[in-house]
Amino acid sequence: IEQLEQAQEVVPYYYVREIPNKPPPPYTPPKPSPPTMEETVSRVLRGNDPHHDVEKN
Repeated sequence: IEQLEQAQEVVPYYYVREIPNKPPPPYTPPKPSPPTMEETVSRVLRGNDPHHDVEKN
């Protein structure tokens, strides 16, 4: 058993896989994540601020 363990440590493990003969799938950009609860509350509170400038966002 010890000889087998030593042989596995010495010999590197290689994995050969077949390359598929087809093009990769088309790129799809990531979708934006929905706002978190904190972001939503912050926006609601800023909207109630009379000094909030709507054109900033």
